[in-house]
Amino acid sequence: MKERWYLTVMVTDDGHIAQIFAVLRSAESGLNGYMTVKRLHQRQGQSIIVA
Repeated sequence: MKERWYLTVMVTDDGHIAQIFAVLRSAESGLNGYMTVKRLHQRQGQSIIVA
């Protein structure tokens, strides 16, 4: 089963990161769609490291 992770980043007008959505898309998904598995709220001054 092949899985892919996509990150969607929402940025505010002043350039700060508002929200980050981590989405897992499975190739074997019967719906052939996206499932949101994580929703991270970003605070000003924090860094996000994605491996």
